[in-house]
Amino acid sequence: MSAMKVPSRMLAQAQALAGSASRERVLRRELVTLLRRRPNGLWTLPRLAAITELPIERIDAELASVLVDQAGGRPGTTMALLGRNNVLRRHVQGWSCGPAGVYEHLRVPSAYEIERWVHEQNYPLLDAALAATGTPMPRGAADAPPLRWATAEPLSVGAQAWVLVQLLSGAFVLQTGHGDAAGPVRGAAGLIESAIEGGAAIDLAKWVIDTQLPASMRARVLRAPVVIDWIAAQVEAGELSRSRALALMGSDRIQARRWAFRWGELRSPRYPDAISDERIEGLWPTQDDPTGTMAEWSQWIGGVLRRAMIEQRAWPLDVFCEAYVRHPLAGPVASGVVFTVGGLPIVFVDGVAHGMDGPLQLALGGEIRVAHPAGGTEDWPRPGAMPPFEQRRHPALSAADLPEPPSAPIAHLTWRQRVRSLRLVSDEESRGGITAELWMLDPYRIRIGHAGYGAGYGGARPIEGVSVSVRVKGQPPLAVLAPGERRGWETLPPWLVSEAAVMLRDLFGVEGD
Repeated sequence: MSAMKVPSRMLAQAQALAGSASRERVLRRELVTLLRRRPNGLWTLPRLAAITELPIERIDAELASVLVDQAGGRPGTTMALLGRNNVLRRHVQGWSCGPAGVYEHLRVPSAYEIERWVHEQNYPLLDAALAATGTPMPRGAADAPPLRWATAEPLSVGAQAWVLVQLLSGAFVLQTGHGDAAGPVRGAAGLIESAIEGGAAIDLAKWVIDTQLPASMRARVLRAPVVIDWIAAQVEAGELSRSRALALMGSDRIQARRWAFRWGELRSPRYPDAISDERIEGLWPTQDDPTGTMAEWSQWIGGVLRRAMIEQRAWPLDVFCEAYVRHPLAGPVASGVVFTVGGLPIVFVDGVAHGMDGPLQLALGGEIRVAHPAGGTEDWPRPGAMPPFEQRRHPALSAADLPEPPSAPIAHLTWRQRVRSLRLVSDEESRGGITAELWMLDPYRIRIGHAGYGAGYGGARPIEGVSVSVRVKGQPPLAVLAPGERRGWETLPPWLVSEAAVMLRDLFGVEGD
């Protein structure tokens, strides 16, 4: 594990807090597990206390004992479990791991000191520290609009140069000392976003969009909520393309994720062309904002839960409760849905799990799913709220309902539109044009192979030669559907067969009975 830059004052504070910790192994293991599940997000002390059902003071002490060794005041051995770039640190408003990479790579000035100055609104000292890096003004950025601190004081020339270098650099450096102080570090500009006056940040965004910058610059904007909402307003007005807006927004800010989710452009880091619901969960707004009203967001949350039912996606129980049950907007939506924990159907009433016979005590560490009607609904308890979608009447098909692969070619554009609407992932198999669409339903993968996307027709060949297989990782096919061949489907879980039948009927353009 690389050396971790933590101010001695911060370590001393953590060591003092750790003095009252019980250091129970089970509790320590649970806390580390929670932190590893959310390596780049913020766990505030009240949220951790609610999950563990312990007082905030107790959680603070136990986390301090994880951070430092009891003797010596140095980073604790448990830190190795959190990974090289996921540094656990004492945060002025709770506990977090910070923007990935910044706290290891930004040495001069210290990221911890920048964070403290911003929190204390000590902008003169922050300005002086940024100017002291000696950062030269980037090429072509001399006419950039001047930035102002939140107190309306203008940034010095040196501080302005530091900010612009962080935003306009196409390559980043690993700072190892004062000699690298003027170099750009990925994510460093995010440390001061909340310290910049909103109107000035919007002016800078306008300049980035309108100015013809050198090709070597990968221009970014200060991703404060006011800037992201302004960029989104340009998209909504037809003045800016979604692709350019998303490139400027990035994906590491809450408001940027909300806009990308609303536009259907929130992508999975693992599969870049796959739309991801997981990255919005827990980030729902708590009041009307530019991305949508509370009524609209309630409908969208219901849509996320419906897709989770279709895909039978599992959440760790504590993660689900944090993102849904305890959330003021998502909680009422989730209370209208039937879930399963260990095969047992449950509903949530006032945040408490209930089965057919009343309240239940759920043990942390389990998994929860939205119940699927393919397994039968006779033993489902009745939700205490209005269902956000028709869960009980959702189609439950069998292997007999699987459609035959299309015998006639399907137009390329029609196929692509269906693939996108069904949230399938395109996966090129070979340069000759054999391509597959994947539907990933952990641990299953439904692969739709075909001859298409190849040479000829301007790269838009009709889709033909379609076959379907179901696999688990690299194992042999569990089920196959091809012209003249249909086998293995009876051995699959009923929900998987049902959803495969629904999906393939839509993909092949088969009208419902």
